[in-house]
Amino acid sequence: KLGARQLSLFDAFGLIEFAENANFRMLGEEFKTALFTGKKVLDSKRIKGESNLRALTSITMHILGAIILSHKLYPNEPVNNIHTLLEKLSHVFKNYFDKSFMYKFGNDTIELVFNSLSKNILYRNINNEILGHFYESTLFGETELDRERIRKEFGIYYTPKVLGDDIL
Repeated sequence: KLGARQLSLFDAFGLIEFAENANFRMLGEEFKTALFTGKKVLDSKRIKGESNLRALTSITMHILGAIILSHKLYPNEPVNNIHTLLEKLSHVFKNYFDKSFMYKFGNDTIELVFNSLSKNILYRNINNEILGHFYESTLFGETELDRERIRKEFGIYYTPKVLGDDIL
């Protein structure tokens, strides 16, 4: 900073907000693609029901979480095989990556959901705030009515931050 001689090309706060919104939108598109890929697999297997869609949503979030954790914990190891990654993470996070739940719809479902996610994204840049905002607002539809319908269909509900803070 050089006082009056300081050159200001942009507002840093605006840039940070722009980057967070870009990451949020990108993560939302990734999740949407993966979730609908999984739904196509369930449809092809004739697996129906609200509870199955909720399980698929959770499995998709777990897969996305596994990729984010992998990028943060093992930044120099590429994520090529979801089964190897889940095996590795299940030793560290035993209660979160439960095999009986993750493989509820078979190996192929997990592989197709995993492979639908972009391999060109540095998921280690996704922080808790972006992830929380993404999950709370999951943008799938053009209107709030569309988003609400899809959230209900897939069982996407969240705990408001205020309530979470009170519980903690």
